Amino acid sequence: MWIVKMNMPLILMSLVGAGMIVIVILLKKGFGRFLPQRLFPLLWICVLIRLLIPFSISSPLNLTSFSKWGNWAEFRTFGIAESTNVVVMDEAPAVQKGTQTQTSVNNEISEQIAIQAPTFHLSWNIETIYMAGVLATGIFLAWRFIQTRRKFDASVLIEGDPRIISVLDAQKVTAEVYLNDRIQGPLVFGLRRPLIFLPSTLDFTDSELLRNILQHECTHIRRHDNWMKLAAVAALSIHWFNPLVWLMVNAISRDLEEACDESVLTQMNLEQRRSYARALIQMSRKQLKFAWNYCAFSRNEVERRVRKIAAYKPLRKIVMVACVGFIALFSMFTAAAAQAPFIAELSSSCSSSDSRFILEAELRRDLNLSLSSQTRSRADQALIQVLKDNPDSGLAALKQKAAAALAEEFHAEVQAFHIDAYLNLDEAELQKEYQAHAILYQNQRYTYEGKPVRNFEDSMAGRYFMNDEGDVDVYVVRDDLGRITELKTYVVK
Repeated sequence: MWIVKMNMPLILMSLVGAGMIVIVILLKKGFGRFLPQRLFPLLWICVLIRLLIPFSISSPLNLTSFSKWGNWAEFRTFGIAESTNVVVMDEAPAVQKGTQTQTSVNNEISEQIAIQAPTFHLSWNIETIYMAGVLATGIFLAWRFIQTRRKFDASVLIEGDPRIISVLDAQKVTAEVYLNDRIQGPLVFGLRRPLIFLPSTLDFTDSELLRNILQHECTHIRRHDNWMKLAAVAALSIHWFNPLVWLMVNAISRDLEEACDESVLTQMNLEQRRSYARALIQMSRKQLKFAWNYCAFSRNEVERRVRKIAAYKPLRKIVMVACVGFIALFSMFTAAAAQAPFIAELSSSCSSSDSRFILEAELRRDLNLSLSSQTRSRADQALIQVLKDNPDSGLAALKQKAAAALAEEFHAEVQAFHIDAYLNLDEAELQKEYQAHAILYQNQRYTYEGKPVRNFEDSMAGRYFMNDEGDVDVYVVRDDLGRITELKTYVVK
């Protein structure tokens, strides 16, 4: 069962997106020379989707869960089971310090909630800083766009040149070509109606150079590269605080140019590729800066691009199929990398007179269950039935059967449920077990063989004791049936 919601928090979008950026950059650095360059823009599209769309996918493939990110008090108010066989307990075992009751722990929790209550002011400050960053980044990008746009005001439309018309017709591109004396190299500007701008310094007597330039720019138009750059700039405005997103924008500009080179080369023979490489060198004498809002023929790292042109070989079909498979796996893996925070608590602490154990259930992933007493009651009854049907089962078997029962009840996979189990012993039974192993509880502290205990832990029984002074630390080890099998003791020095 796959569940899609549009509720992914911004910080998780940014964290998962950052991980995806690192993967793509490392893939490029380690295997870029062996892979088709057209693969990387497709991978960047996956990253941009994660950064721009707040979708959250809950599926059996989820790698991480952030169910505990909500306010702790929200988990406490989920509901109370109504069955007489259900025991409502604190979510965590009581931590004792000089006392065996839970009063001090409850007071401590109340104090923590009271301390955490005035977090709105801090959250408001963070939101203010974030919005200020979005505004500043937006103003900066708009200023750069206006600067670039003003350069084109004095452009002159080139009309009737048969060489230009023939290339545009061959590439099946409809675009106007302008001459401009304020730009250093050819570029494509615009989205719905892209325009090609050529520098006035271009040698129009060199028809081969003109053809190569126009082929490159037409390929940008056919690939809609400016739309991708716009998406990258939008992601930058939203995730301005993430340094990896700034790195991503530059990487996208670089990879779009290399993918465009590769697309052009597929249409050329060996001699035409050499001519294309010469054109690239000739037009790249002056490097363009900040080409985030347009696609330019002249780019940085020219030597590396020329080497790739010289080493270009047509791709085999098996390589293309492998790349398509990799993109699919990359998309599925990153989509399931994390899900939005959700309330994980499903059941109460459930017990039965037939069993020595108490069972509790939580969700590992969001199953889109309604947060109602009816949902909790269904989970409670399933757990109680497991306890009644398996009175002599050990802890591991009970957990497996409880998860299977919940999976059947809520129509999900077994892995969607996390089961916690504790011993269901009253105080008299528990102290009797302890006394049989020379552990006594007197005067609000434990002793072992007459020695005062500093730290005491019986995790299966939910008993924890801490004191500042003592001669020995005691840790109780129980088997799968809850019987004490060993005491680990450490002398305090």
